[in-house]
Amino acid sequence: MADNTLKKVSDWLKFQEEVYGSFRLPQAADDTSALTAAEGLNEPLADEDTHSSAPLGPHAGLSAISDLAELKKYCLQADILKTDLEGTNLVFGVGNAGADLMLIGEAPGEQEDRQGEPFVGKAGQLLNKILKAINFERDQVYIANILKHRPPNNRDPQPEEREKSLPILEKQIDLINPKLILCL
Repeated sequence: MADNTLKKVSDWLKFQEEVYGSFRLPQAADDTSALTAAEGLNEPLADEDTHSSAPLGPHAGLSAISDLAELKKYCLQADILKTDLEGTNLVFGVGNAGADLMLIGEAPGEQEDRQGEPFVGKAGQLLNKILKAINFERDQVYIANILKHRPPNNRDPQPEEREKSLPILEKQIDLINPKLILCL
């Protein structure tokens, strides 16, 4: 299944390259190295050696968490993840916990906050159409956001909010272990 998923994504990216111009792709379908940010850039976007094995500070307990259910329970109790908008709901993440493709957005909006699920508003409807166009169903991928709570007035996440939320997202990535991450 992993080879099929990577082939579908690779075919779609090749089509996008024809439409929008050149960018780099892995050489083979089984190549799991990170895509580079721009043509000619030789360093991967992420390197396992750059992440510490255990987060420090308020998220020191994350290293003991071994599955998404535990991580979600942790997030429900973590006031540090909340934005300055009162009464928001946790928008943890949704989808296939063993997915080869993980989609990551910035922050939940109003509809996401109400339903507790990422990408369910207008952007989510568009995302569902895009996924279908490349022969994916929503339940075949994993979808998350950097922030786990909605910011006021749908504003961009503030740097300190991203910093507080990033260890949770990194733990989600570690638990899901996707072959490809698409940042939205």
